Amino acid sequence: YKRQILGWSAGLGLPIPSGVLTSALMALEQHLYTELDAKADIESMVRAVLERTKSVPFLHVLLDVGRKRPSLFAGPLLPLLGIPELYSWEITVQTQGRSHLTSFSSLEGEFVMRMLHEFNSHRHRSQDLRQVAVQLFLTNEVVSEFLTAKSAEWSQRASGLEPGRERDLLQQLATMFIKENYEVVDLSLIHI
Repeated sequence: YKRQILGWSAGLGLPIPSGVLTSALMALEQHLYTELDAKADIESMVRAVLERTKSVPFLHVLLDVGRKRPSLFAGPLLPLLGIPELYSWEITVQTQGRSHLTSFSSLEGEFVMRMLHEFNSHRHRSQDLRQVAVQLFLTNEVVSEFLTAKSAEWSQRASGLEPGRERDLLQQLATMFIKENYEVVDLSLIHI
């Protein structure tokens, strides 16, 4: 069930979220973006949302905010990178996309239409959470240590599961967060 409601901030999921709920989640997301654009430190706000929420749809808002400011994953959003189910659920949300939110009624004013289109077209949302996590894993020591420990945990958990989707996901994630699986390449030596 939690997988089905993660995307409520994008108007996705089952049951289909109410317009009021989706609007409230989008308003929170926009507020955090506005603060980021104003160069405000939003770590305390993000931490407060994460600590107080008891609802999965808020996590999707925080993941999108983290994609816009990846350094948040080295701070208050770090625990989210350790939840393997979020990676799986995010794949579903990314596949469905937000394109249905970019069509508007002719009754909407031009300003509202432009604002909604801009909000629903943010490019950072198309970033795969796994790619964001790997980039941070390779460049940030705090994230690297955290995900290295999670990798061992996920590998152990996968070894006790029957073949299937959950085991495959855990094995994939465990493999992604092993430093020895990466090699530094000097791009100046590559001739095209």
